[in-house]
Amino acid sequence: MTQPRSRGIPSKESFWLPAIDGPEIKKRGGYENVDWNVDDIVAHVFPPTFQEEYSRVANALVNELGKRGELSGHDLAQFIERNGFSKATVYNKVIPRLRRVGMIKRERAGKNIIVSLSSGFGTYMKQIGSEWERKYNKMKRATS
Repeated sequence: MTQPRSRGIPSKESFWLPAIDGPEIKKRGGYENVDWNVDDIVAHVFPPTFQEEYSRVANALVNELGKRGELSGHDLAQFIERNGFSKATVYNKVIPRLRRVGMIKRERAGKNIIVSLSSGFGTYMKQIGSEWERKYNKMKRATS
């Protein structure tokens, strides 16, 4: 059976990269001196212009994890209630996406869930950048 034609990259698989010479980067000092805060980094996964609610929830969650280290299922329920977030948004959209890109990890301790920050995202991005530099330098040497 043939798959229907795609209308682009599914949003759960997409990653927002603003233009290297565009206003988003310029207002942060230009790409060579860019200074991202946590919300700016999370915006690459949940761009506020396109996914405002998910972005708001993801930023709050990542910042909470940054303060507390980890959240148990009980802590997460309190966090959701305290902030007035939708449980469906947190559990079905934000946590799975942040886990998929390596920003958080989700573990089980018996029947309890433990959510904490992960360095996987940074490692992944550094690997992509480093491989591009290697390929770029190889191609540049071949044309010199």
